[in-house]
Amino acid sequence: MNDFLTPIERHYATKWEQMTILDDPIFGAVMENERLCQELLRRALPELKIDTVKLVERQHTIVGTLTSHAVRYDVYVRDNRQRNFAVEMQIADQKNLPYHLRYYQDMMDTELLRPGEDYRALAKRPTYVIMFCAFDYYGQGAARYEFGNVNLFDRRQEMGDGRKIVVFNSKAKHFEHAREIRTFLDFMEKRPNTEDSFINDVQTTIELVKGNKERKWAYVKFEADLQYRLNQSREQGIQQGEKQGQAKSATGIIKFLSAQGQSAQEIVANLAQMLNISPEQAQRYYEQTMAHA
Repeated sequence: MNDFLTPIERHYATKWEQMTILDDPIFGAVMENERLCQELLRRALPELKIDTVKLVERQHTIVGTLTSHAVRYDVYVRDNRQRNFAVEMQIADQKNLPYHLRYYQDMMDTELLRPGEDYRALAKRPTYVIMFCAFDYYGQGAARYEFGNVNLFDRRQEMGDGRKIVVFNSKAKHFEHAREIRTFLDFMEKRPNTEDSFINDVQTTIELVKGNKERKWAYVKFEADLQYRLNQSREQGIQQGEKQGQAKSATGIIKFLSAQGQSAQEIVANLAQMLNISPEQAQRYYEQTMAHA
């Protein structure tokens, strides 16, 4: 079948075959299994005694305002105690991890406090951002780094805002606070522990996901079509001038994403990211395109 693919499609078909748990499409697809998602969270944060996962959503997008930067979480989970978890996989060190985490956690709150509610409502909706990193950003060799707001004059006193950030490091040398999650961190480093049934189940699920032809070709077609439109955009920008070319590109991308069933919010967020424009400009392109649809 590869003989009938375009070069771009062959690229993404090969990429699909080479993907591991570190890649967003695979990690997200594995976490669709609520049992595996719950077990990963239980091992990551054993002190919370997570017993039921109520909601699992891949690629959950939050857009605060038209002029703010949208976020898309790899996996967004809520348990039966109204605790909220954003779970991310980060392969490359982009030198911005603390600011990335700060913004991700702040954006979680924009959906948790409804209009007219007292701030005290957040006491029953704690948030946790969990980042699995294939690098040691903090350089201490620890498998788990945990951050929360404390009184700098008395670190035993917590602020009590119900927010935690946990960073896991697959390159770790010390596992003092991460013994239960160690086999998963080893799995990230392609060292599967075949005696761990959870790791075996994750591996089996990955094989099923990658072997699913419908999933594979949906991924290949989506990525190839999107790349084609972006390439076309660059050519139009050169031939017709940057502004006019960008507008035509935006129209094509909006129609494409709309046909894929994405919401207006998701389309605006994706458009802003792909064309490197402000959410406000992306919103204007969206409204112009839909007005003439």
